Amino acid sequence: MGSDLLSASNWIVAGVVLAAKTGRDYRLLTSGDINQAEFDQNLRQNSAGTVGSVLGGIIGFAVGLPVGGYIADGTGAIIGAVVGGVTGSLFAERVMISAERALEEALVKQKKDILNRQSTLICQKSFSCLQNRASVLSNHFGRGKPSLGGSVLSLSGQPLLAKRTQD
Repeated sequence: MGSDLLSASNWIVAGVVLAAKTGRDYRLLTSGDINQAEFDQNLRQNSAGTVGSVLGGIIGFAVGLPVGGYIADGTGAIIGAVVGGVTGSLFAERVMISAERALEEALVKQKKDILNRQSTLICQKSFSCLQNRASVLSNHFGRGKPSLGGSVLSLSGQPLLAKRTQD
């Protein structure tokens, strides 16, 4: 019985359901009702939900069959299997979609954090670079006390301010 529950026919049906959901979303994408990001998100959620639905249905069926059979022989087993399979399928689909959403939100947050850290590092490097240039200019002008008597060199090495001569 256990190997029958995990048979290829279950996964074929799941593939057909996923293809139908993806086809519907593709039609919405081409008509302009959703954008590419929404299509990608729906595909991820449909994939997770379909796999969860199949696994939940299998587990629900496997649990419902003996429970229903214990309550009432014959018809109880059939009713238990159907109720367990449907309930397990719906529950597992919701759980998988919720898990996928939580994972997606965590990944988006992590990506934003990484980008914020990178921009902060760039700013810190730029700021320290500016501090180093300021200290070079400060030392050139005489220990932090700028005077017009010194000369400041441009990037080309030519003086921007020449020393003043005494008249």
